[in-house]
Amino acid sequence: MPEQFYSVQKKLGETITEMLNKHRETLDAEYRAGIAAIEGAFRVAEAKDPQQFRKLTEELWRHNHECLKSLAESQMRDIQAVMQKWFDLASQGAAVVKK
Repeated sequence: MPEQFYSVQKKLGETITEMLNKHRETLDAEYRAGIAAIEGAFRVAEAKDPQQFRKLTEELWRHNHECLKSLAESQMRDIQAVMQKWFDLASQGAAVVKK
């Protein structure tokens, strides 16, 4: 039983480490997106006429919308994957305790 317990504990540690690495990657992506949005906003401010302003604003909006959508979808997939792993580990832990 102790070997199985340590195996579950090790898998839990690996899952937490993986989750934190994914979180760090997500934060990096969010910061990159934020920097790109700020740069895009400055480009919009440099528009020479209303037509160019409108075009640049629409491009910035589309880019930001797609970026936020992609980040949200990625975070949701990561959460689902972690929850599945935790559920599996909890099931394995419960099986070890029952023995």
